Formats: sequence, structure tokens, C-alpha cells
Amino acid sequence: MKWLRSIADWFLLQYLRNESFQDSKNSTKSGLVALIFSGDHLPEQQIAIELSSKIQKEMNLRVYPLAFINKKLDPNVTFSFPHISLQDVGAKLFPTSKNLDLFLQRDYDYLLNLDTQNYPILHYISKKTKARHKLAINPRLPRLYDVVLREQIESGDDTYIEKTLDIFRKTYA
Repeated sequence: MKWLRSIADWFLLQYLRNESFQDSKNSTKSGLVALIFSGDHLPEQQIAIELSSKIQKEMNLRVYPLAFINKKLDPNVTFSFPHISLQDVGAKLFPTSKNLDLFLQRDYDYLLNLDTQNYPILHYISKKTKARHKLAINPRLPRLYDVVLREQIESGDDTYIEKTLDIFRKTYA
């Protein structure tokens, strides 16, 4: 089954290679921030939750997180944030789920892609998200974003949250 996902990822990357950043055409600020991340490991989850909390407290913006868990989950597993997993994707090219549909309905000021794994599914979600600006750290597909950080910020780095928040403050101003 893993090979089916690999083939689907390859086709998804081919689709996304021809795409580029387009803002949402919404001229008024909504005060909303989309935050997507890989939720495979606890440190990645903690970073996203902490960054989300700091943005909400320090910048008075509403943050909507969405994680991608790159494995099939037991139906009884819960997280403190909305997520999609391989059950929502399977061998299909495009993911579908209630969490994703709700996430994509909003118009955001910013989308932050914190995915250090460069999952094609999260790049696809970035493309489909309506946001005035899209920011990513070392993305595989930089054309999908208007702010690309080429800094080597590793998720294990103690200053990861502060560096990301500092860059976000500067670009949001």
C-alpha cells in the first residue's frame, strides 16, 4: 500500500509543479492565520501549538492549525488540534475530510507552512487555502508561496519558535 501512496505523491507533485502563488484577492484583513504542519512526532506538535499560542497572545490574531499525520490512525485516537491522516488520503490523489473542508472554507491573512518533511499533501493544502500571503520554510515547491525562508531552521532547534515568530512579525507588519 505504501507504493500506492508514493505514486499518488508523485502525481500530486507533478500537478503542483505547474502551480504558483495567487493571493485570495481579499483586500480586508481578517485577523486569521492558517497554520499547517506535520504532526507525526510530539516535538513538531508542541512547536505548532506553542507558536499558535504565541501568535494569538502577542499579535491578537486567531490561529487555525491543521496537522497532517503520515500514518493510519486508530479511530479512537484524538489530538488537541484538527488533523488529517492517511485515512483521509489513502491512495487518492487529493485528501478529503471534514477537518480539511472546514479549514479551507475560511479566508486567511496568512498561511504558515511549518512542515519540515515537505509532504506533497501539505503543499496541496497550501495551494488550496485562501490566504493573502503564504509563508514556508525551505519548501520543495517555493512557487506556491510569496514568502520563502531559506534559513536552516530545524524543528529540534531550541530557537525555532522564536526565529519563526520573529520572521512572521516582520512579514505581517
